[in-house]
Amino acid sequence: MIKIENLIGLSITQFYCKKFDSNTTGYIEIVVQISKYFLQITVNDDTDELIVHIPSLIETNQYFIPDWANNFTNKSLMQLWGIENEKGYSDLLCLGIDEVIPSIVFSSLASEIKVGLVNYGSI
Repeated sequence: MIKIENLIGLSITQFYCKKFDSNTTGYIEIVVQISKYFLQITVNDDTDELIVHIPSLIETNQYFIPDWANNFTNKSLMQLWGIENEKGYSDLLCLGIDEVIPSIVFSSLASEIKVGLVNYGSI
């Protein structure tokens, strides 16, 4: 079984998502295809923590590809940060794509996954 840290340096093939519902901007599940592996991100409904693991196979036909995915496909995963809040809950995951700085942030809020794209442009 591959470990998450072994995905560093591999190319991101695609992002697949399932919407939480049509009235929100959040997701119930996000799958990042990295080379031939899948990084699955879901939310624990009881604790609002992100659950991150590598399943052996995902059927991608039940997902859609979001518009923001085009910014990150065919680029290398350079770093991955799992962050805990002050109460010890894992509710934030950052990916460094093509650089060793955060490029995309996944956070859990009200049992859904929110996506933040990091912009390092001038203020």
